[in-house]
Amino acid sequence: MFANKYLKKQNTSSCLHAPVQVNTGIIVVIPCLDEPNILLTLNSLNNCDSPLCMVEVLIVINHSEIASEAIKKSNLKTKSEVENWISGIKNEKVKFFVIGPVELQKKWAGAGLARKKGMDEAVRRFNQIQKPDGIIVSLDADTLVEKNYLLEIEKHFSENPKHIGATIAFQHETTGLSPKHLEGIKLYEKYLFYYRAALEYTGYPFAMFTIGSAFAVKAEAYVRRGGMNRRQAGEDFYFLQNLVHIGTVGEITSTKVYPSARLSNRVPFGTGPTLQKWMNGEEDLTRTYNFNAFADLKLFFDMKSDFFQIEQARYKNLLSTLPKPVSDFLESDNFWVELEDLNLNCSTLESFQVRFFQKFNAFKILKYLNFVHKKHYETTHVDSYNSEKYILYLPNNFYKLPMEGCIPHPINLFTIYIDSFHNLNEEQVKNFAIKKEHSLRVAEIAKWISLKLGLDESNVSIAKLAALFHDIGRFSQLIKYNTFDDSKSVDHAEYSVEILKREGVLQKLGCDSEEVVFSAILAHNKLEIPEKLNEKELLHAKILRDADKLDIFKVVTDYYSQQNVQPNHTLTWELPKGNSISENVERNILAEKVVQNKDVVSEIDVKIMQLSWIYDLNFKCTVEYALQQRFFEKIYDSLPKNDKVINIYRKIKLFGENKINLTIPTNIMLL
Repeated sequence: MFANKYLKKQNTSSCLHAPVQVNTGIIVVIPCLDEPNILLTLNSLNNCDSPLCMVEVLIVINHSEIASEAIKKSNLKTKSEVENWISGIKNEKVKFFVIGPVELQKKWAGAGLARKKGMDEAVRRFNQIQKPDGIIVSLDADTLVEKNYLLEIEKHFSENPKHIGATIAFQHETTGLSPKHLEGIKLYEKYLFYYRAALEYTGYPFAMFTIGSAFAVKAEAYVRRGGMNRRQAGEDFYFLQNLVHIGTVGEITSTKVYPSARLSNRVPFGTGPTLQKWMNGEEDLTRTYNFNAFADLKLFFDMKSDFFQIEQARYKNLLSTLPKPVSDFLESDNFWVELEDLNLNCSTLESFQVRFFQKFNAFKILKYLNFVHKKHYETTHVDSYNSEKYILYLPNNFYKLPMEGCIPHPINLFTIYIDSFHNLNEEQVKNFAIKKEHSLRVAEIAKWISLKLGLDESNVSIAKLAALFHDIGRFSQLIKYNTFDDSKSVDHAEYSVEILKREGVLQKLGCDSEEVVFSAILAHNKLEIPEKLNEKELLHAKILRDADKLDIFKVVTDYYSQQNVQPNHTLTWELPKGNSISENVERNILAEKVVQNKDVVSEIDVKIMQLSWIYDLNFKCTVEYALQQRFFEKIYDSLPKNDKVINIYRKIKLFGENKINLTIPTNIMLL
């Protein structure tokens, strides 16, 4: 039988000796400690519409071995009242059983162990009738349920047979609360809904509510998970956040449970203690985590694939591209050790992506949030976010933003826009990835150039924005025209600006230099920079053009250096290889002019055109870097050697050395 090993390991005997009916499909477990109003909960269950299967309800009356005599007497009274109530009801589909009072070891006495006692008993009963897919439901003794509660639980697992568990919608009871108490529970629920939505926004795949009275799990999955933990509080959070790593946990929203909003000091944390602290003035429920902490985390999660099979030097470089709160946390937490272990145990990117969130799980996310709010962020008012309409969806899914009080990170918007394109074929997926990665790298190069030029923070930000969005039109261009060739479709720079203006991207980012960004993007793909730019526009046009070229140099020279590589027509323009340099191409490069696209008719011409870009590098630091990285030498090495090619290479090499007019140092900052 499916649970024999588990039950043997628990080394406990059965608490209930009543026979199990073979068609039992749901067992509801209710821990009960000093609960004078439990009959309200039991009546709400008894009044439920009957599901197809039989249902059992196990009431686990419990207390610590060192509990007071008053608690013990209260539990005995509850046992008597519940047994009398059971004897007086007639329900052929739902059977109620009392267990206990059970004395719990003082070391572990609490909600976790009490819940475990009942859920283990449920497993034992399902094991007796060999029903591994039996549903164990967790409920609390102060919680009411809707009339369709049992029906909807049964329906969910029937319609979703692969789900191993499910959370259940909830809403706290507010009847009879004082004004301050009512305000407290409303604020607490706002926080719960906000936190779940913000967590989902980051890309964390297991965002869910973890309420002890509002979840269900299949018996076999419960066993595989290792059973309920014995924590005195938070047992539901730990159980569910571990359960998600062995299968899909769904969400039942077609029915609700109504937990009590009562004050309590029984456990160290949870709804009751939180409300008690609020009432005592010890906790401010109006404050919550700053959304920007989640936005920063999203950037990290979006980049998770880049950390697959990564070396430590590259890891440190990637950390420098992340928001500082995230990089500070990863260093403080020594995440490299966990990442190294993850890579040792993942042979494919797919398995790495799945197991990544076993390392950076819900527990680590909480640790991260608490860390960054000590060093980097102020908490914000919970009413800054409308919890029910917290995410704003603009046309074409371009944005998913908080409605109030937060400026999103540009990379979030960039990524969301790309992800809004669906049903891509294999070639489109590959080309989207090329353009996405290119844009992200160009943004970092633009930042590097800006810092080398000694620009202030505002100008560094402008340079990064222009670089990040300079090719945003490429994605729609490919879908609409099936090409990246501007001559056969649209000018991709103009198309990019059109999209940015139409969607109001820069306004949403709080950018007050829109025209500077637009002019830089419009100029980045032109043969020459337009003359009518003002000083600031000209500066940023030059930064973007150099950043764009430096990244293209890196991409094409890596491609040219590879042996027996599969042809990449995006890089070769789908042109024939050619045997010689075209006349106009040769004439222009020897005249120290950038080769024009219209003159290029072969792969050889493409490479000569790339060599001619040295004439359009605008800053000493970018020329230094291009020479130090041997970009021109690598392009030259890929060309057939003849007098014309040799003469051209000598020409551009001399031009570059004259332009920097110094010996290239060996310690130039690498990108």
